[in-house]
Amino acid sequence: MSNKIFRGIFLVALAVMIVCSAAVTALLYDYYSQVFKDHLKTEADFASAGVLISGESYLQGLAVEDRITLISKDGDVIFDNKADVKAMENHAKREEFITAQEEGSAVCERYSDTLSEKTVYFAKMLSDGSVLRVSANVNSIWSTVVMVMFPLAFVILLTLIASA
Repeated sequence: MSNKIFRGIFLVALAVMIVCSAAVTALLYDYYSQVFKDHLKTEADFASAGVLISGESYLQGLAVEDRITLISKDGDVIFDNKADVKAMENHAKREEFITAQEEGSAVCERYSDTLSEKTVYFAKMLSDGSVLRVSANVNSIWSTVVMVMFPLAFVILLTLIASA
């Protein structure tokens, strides 16, 4: 009888742990996604101010981990700190470029099934009509859940051992 009660209590506790972990993971993911977007916006604001004062040469001196791309008003890539500009295609049809030209700035996300990552882009139109874009890769919600599952499994194992 006590074995049946123990099993019932353990299963309920396990379900509560899993649901709480999922809820906390989702809430933290949303919060840090917004913090990340704010970081990209701040970085774009600083970089655009530097470009307005010193021109494109300002970008060449930056040592940042995020990708920074300067795109002409026609969509041609003028500068990119992570790729060869000559090999890059025209960006005139990119969502973040179009929205930045229409609204002044834009935040867009694209998901890579291959990498299980999403790339977040913040684009800002400059006074000359060009667009400065800052982007970086972030883990998807699913890869974040997988990362949380290992510590959760460890806690469940410890709980099971302590309960026994």
